Order: sequence, then C-alpha cells, then structure tokens
Amino acid sequence: MWGPDGRELFYVSADDKLMVVTLQAGRDGIEPSAPREVLPFNLFAYTSLYDIAPDGHRILLQRRESVPENIEVMINWPALLRKAPPNP
Repeated sequence: MWGPDGRELFYVSADDKLMVVTLQAGRDGIEPSAPREVLPFNLFAYTSLYDIAPDGHRILLQRRESVPENIEVMINWPALLRKAPPNP
C-alpha cells in the first residue's frame, strides 16, 4: 500500500511484520531505502486489511473477532463443482 505522500510503500513481510520502504528518484531511476519494520503484524490476530492515515502518522488495522482454531482446506474444489447435481 502506498503511503499518503506517494513516497513510501508499506507491505507485510514473510515473517509477519508491517514494513515500509521509502522511494526516491535517483540517477538511475527509483531507489528504495532499506526496509524498516513498522510493527509486528500477526495475520491470525488481524485481517490483511490496513490503511495509513492521511497524515502518515497512524495505521488502522482491522482486528479479527477471534483467532481460528481450525482451518479447513478444500483440495481440488473445481472437480467437486463439476460433480455437483444441477440446482432444480
């Protein structure tokens, strides 16, 4: 997600941290800064939805109602749809 000034790019890293990179125009094009950790970002406690306030000083996170105890994964679901009887 782009920051409000268009010079920062926020993202969630593979190790569940909200990170930011500052981008600047350089001699050879756009030059990113070293990534900086903004805050830990537990994907089971928060949804992947977040927003940066227009002033760039606050971050809005959407908290999950509860942490799931079980996650069900359905494999080969397109084949199951093809086998389903038609709706009357």
